[in-house]
Formats: sequence, C-alpha cells, structure tokens
Amino acid sequence: GKTEASKKAYEDAKAEANTAVTEAETVIANANATEQEVAAAKDKVDAAKTKLDNAKAGLVDVDKTALTNAKNALQEDVNQGAATAGKTEASKAAYETAKTEAQQAVAKAQEVIDNANATEQDVANAKAKVDEAKQKLADAKAGLVDVDKTKLTEAKNALNTDIEAGAATAGKTEASKKAYEDAKAEA
Repeated sequence: GKTEASKKAYEDAKAEANTAVTEAETVIANANATEQEVAAAKDKVDAAKTKLDNAKAGLVDVDKTALTNAKNALQEDVNQGAATAGKTEASKAAYETAKTEAQQAVAKAQEVIDNANATEQDVANAKAKVDEAKQKLADAKAGLVDVDKTKLTEAKNALNTDIEAGAATAGKTEASKKAYEDAKAEA
C-alpha cells in the first residue's frame, strides 16, 4: 500500500490531468481556436503531465519498519518461553493463553507486512495488537507463581519431629511395638 498523503497527491494530479485533457479536447474541437488558445491548452496539458509524473514518482509505500521490528521482538519473546515447572496451574494457563495470543498477533502482523496493499491504518492496528500481546505475555510471564508448598513443608517437619522424638515402648506388646516401628519406617 501507499501512504494516504501520496495517494491523495496522485489522485489530485490525475483529476487536474483529466481537466487539462477535457480543455484540450474543447480547443481541438473548436475550428476557430486561436494560436494563443492552442498554446495555453498545450501548456496546461504539459503542466498536468509533469505534475502527474511527479505524483506517480512520489507514491510512497507504507512504512512497515516499526511493525516488522515489533513483530520480531514479540516472536523472540515467544521463542524464549518461560519456566513453568513448579508453577500454579492458573498462572501456567494464563501464560499459555498470552503465548497463544502473541503467536496470533505475530501471524497477523506478518500478513500485514506481506500485504502490498496494506494501509497505514492496517499497519498501525497490527502494531498496536503486537504491542498489546507483548505486554500481556510479559505480564503473564512475570505472573507465573510457584506452587505453595509451605503447609506441606510444615507438616513434614512436624512429622520428622515426632519421628525423632520416638515413643516410649517399654511395657508395650511386641505387636504394638512392631506396628509403631513399621509406621515410623513408612513415615
């Protein structure tokens, strides 16, 4: 696609050229046209042609550099991934969702980059989506939360304390002492 400003300049020059052609046809059709009228019409045609040629040469492609750079940076973040082992299911799910959305934004951005007819607005919209996806991915990565093992650690430590403290087995039956020793070994 071409920039809106360059397309407008071209369309304006084209309209002016059409007007010059119409005026030239009128002078050509006029059997009583003077040399001065013919020269003036030719000057308008020449000026319109120059302006149209300049406008054609001035058609500027939409700049996709910022979108390309943003897409590449997002793709790098997606490829880099994140360590999800030992993280909560909810935080892993949020990260995977953000990662999927980022991959979709990368794909959409590539479509716009590859589209020769993409407008400045298409590029701006795609870049905004890439930037948003990049932020969501960064937030989800930062939001990965470790599984809380505090209560398990506390319970294990309490059990170890009980094991180390032992139990008075004097005067107890052999069966109950064996059951205690077996339970202690399993713990």
